[in-house]
Amino acid sequence: MAPGRWSKWRRKVKWMGAEGAPQLLFEKILSSLDANRGAGRLVLPGTRKDIFGREPTPITLSEFLTDSEKEIAGGEGEGLRVILLDKKGRWYRGALLRRWGNNSSYALEGSWFDLVAVNQLRPHDKVDVFVFRAGGRVGMAVCGTARAHPLR
Repeated sequence: MAPGRWSKWRRKVKWMGAEGAPQLLFEKILSSLDANRGAGRLVLPGTRKDIFGREPTPITLSEFLTDSEKEIAGGEGEGLRVILLDKKGRWYRGALLRRWGNNSSYALEGSWFDLVAVNQLRPHDKVDVFVFRAGGRVGMAVCGTARAHPLR
């Protein structure tokens, strides 16, 4: 990772009073559903077995979340409210984390598609997803790292 590559969002996380350094959750090639307004969600692996052959990362979402956060994300309510930042440090309010289906995966919903639209993300673009804690809340930073094809 080039020095300062994610400096804007990292400065925002520090300004928010982050508890420790952000951690890489995983890298993902966006599917057509991840970048689709109608679907409006990004599926996140909850455990190492959900990473589908990708390189293992230092932490998984299930390891990062507390038991009470997992309960809120998996319950019948709206889900767990999370801080969502893009690579420029823009905050997308209204992001929610929920259990996805009957497995250990999660879905990032709510303002996810706003981040997709503003950053002009498309299917097959690669993103890095980081997790952090700030002010007692779970935060995520989604940073597009490789464009699948040039914008037209």
